[in-house]
Amino acid sequence: MSAEVEQQFAFLNIAAGVLADRESVFSGPAGWTSRVGMEFAGEQSSGGVELRTQLRQTETTGSVGIELGPRLEHRLPSGTRLFFNGSAQARTQYDRTGEMPSTGGPLQRAEVVGLSGTVGIAR
Repeated sequence: MSAEVEQQFAFLNIAAGVLADRESVFSGPAGWTSRVGMEFAGEQSSGGVELRTQLRQTETTGSVGIELGPRLEHRLPSGTRLFFNGSAQARTQYDRTGEMPSTGGPLQRAEVVGLSGTVGIAR
């Protein structure tokens, strides 16, 4: 479960929130989230970019995640729309006792990196 507080300033959208699980009632928030996004719109083009972060913690481990996602759309004179939605993510986990489990990766800890995207034409 999560809860966010959001504020919009012109084209800039900012949000912060907390993550909760069953243990949160007794031990406090399970993690924190943040989001910053910018959007633009023109006569034929619109889009935006959003940056999300997430920090999670348990008694023994913690994790940090970041996600960046652009969105672009362009309307052709014929009325056809071209669009692109993308996302790049990275997550890492660390031991809260101070020891980092070695995985042989560039940061020497458990890592996950992912890319996704959607490209389309709509009429």
